[in-house]
Amino acid sequence: MVKTFVRISRSSNKNREAGFEVGTVLSTNPIKIQVSSKKTLTREFLFLSPFCVLTKVKVGSSYYTIWRGLKKGDKVLLLRSSGGQFYYVMQRQEGIL
Repeated sequence: MVKTFVRISRSSNKNREAGFEVGTVLSTNPIKIQVSSKKTLTREFLFLSPFCVLTKVKVGSSYYTIWRGLKKGDKVLLLRSSGGQFYYVMQRQEGIL
């Protein structure tokens, strides 16, 4: 499904309209995501969804991980804003689990 979204967005985004892209996490602190061989995004251009941030809940005296944070090498699905100035990191490519 992700590949379908990316293919549709690439075919319709010749003028840098909003669309989907796939990137690779290069580092997490500071966060850097590579979307092409020439473009690496840094924190000031990224908004992270809750699915990309370490989330734990406390049940009784134990903590359980709901979502792990991003790790180096993760493939992520990004939603590019119109003009390509900002990117919303939606989730890891393999899903939220």
